[in-house]
Amino acid sequence: MPHQNTSDTLTATMMHHLRKLADDIGPRPAGSPAHAATADHIETALREAGLRIKNLPFICPGWHCHDTFLSLDGTELRAAANLPSPACDVVAPTIAAGTIAELDAANIADQVIVLYDDLSRQPLTPLNCPMYNVDEHQHINRTLLARRPAAVIMVNPYHGNVERRIEDSDFTLPSVTVPAEVGAHLLHHIGEPVTLRIAAEQAPTTARHILAFKPGPRPERIALMAHFDTKLDTPGAWDNGAGVAALLGLAKLLASRDLGCTLEFIAFGDEENYSQDYVVYIKERGDQFGGLIAAINMDGIAHILGHNTITMMMHSGPFEATVRQVTQRYPGVSWVDPWPESDHSVFAFNGVPALALSSSAEWQTTRHLPYDTPLMINPAGLREAVDLVAEIVEAIADRTPHWSRPQTEP
Repeated sequence: MPHQNTSDTLTATMMHHLRKLADDIGPRPAGSPAHAATADHIETALREAGLRIKNLPFICPGWHCHDTFLSLDGTELRAAANLPSPACDVVAPTIAAGTIAELDAANIADQVIVLYDDLSRQPLTPLNCPMYNVDEHQHINRTLLARRPAAVIMVNPYHGNVERRIEDSDFTLPSVTVPAEVGAHLLHHIGEPVTLRIAAEQAPTTARHILAFKPGPRPERIALMAHFDTKLDTPGAWDNGAGVAALLGLAKLLASRDLGCTLEFIAFGDEENYSQDYVVYIKERGDQFGGLIAAINMDGIAHILGHNTITMMMHSGPFEATVRQVTQRYPGVSWVDPWPESDHSVFAFNGVPALALSSSAEWQTTRHLPYDTPLMINPAGLREAVDLVAEIVEAIADRTPHWSRPQTEP
């Protein structure tokens, strides 16, 4: 990926959008006032590009935590309440489990269970995530809910990192995430009582996704997308302000071009909670999947410490050959194995050929953390991603949905 300064007008406009989201608005979880402000900004930019707008509202938890307090033997320990943990005031002894076998064997009722190692290495996918799930995570969730510990402490395996390990509106136990050093301290004192107080409240609120359309000579369409919501504690420049900036850049770049199909631009508003993107979009547009030539998702592009990547799912050989031919003109972009953890999955899992652009950078250093600022974004990499997607769009705009889909043998 090139790293020189890029000062052309389109790149400058995209960086303006990025700084608006990450610097001016900041963290924008679904349902928050910041989320609404971001949606307004995106809608205005898409209208200015001359596109027709449709909003898709949805209901989300609207959780707010006022205070989290965890202490052991009178010493306060760093902790972050998981989303959307209920309020609690608990004093109870601790018990620990690092594997599913240990969890299954432990008598956890009325104790504060400390989960580490295999049980908290990754955030647990929500119980009712409709499109992406992990059997082990389901087992952990259901075991905890059935056996009712007094509270759950998830140990993030990274020092100083309290990225929440549970974000699930169906998980009704009080729970927090602690960084690695706090987890180690707790594990040295298993069996001793801890105090956990969470002051939080939850009230349903409304958020929205934004659709925009550039009509073409045919109803067959290409969907271009990025999500604009973030986790609670991050300004979300890389995840996913850069993707949104690229989406708005593509709207501006492609608005005046004569293409052989319709373009659909999608700003998804709840990717980080694994649910409302899929449910609401399928309800509104699922009966029109058959008219899609392809879906192209931008999530985590243009990281300054890496290079842009591309992958494909649910595609035909001719479609892949066309995309690879275009990508050859971008030597800074590498191909990676398919990955499902973003909005392109809703299309691929419903039979639509899907592309996903991201970055090679080590995500633990940035994703979902306060450090995810515009400093982490390479303007030249942002322009590179937009130019690549625009070329792919032009290369396939005259094709049919049948051409791009995998063909079964007779």
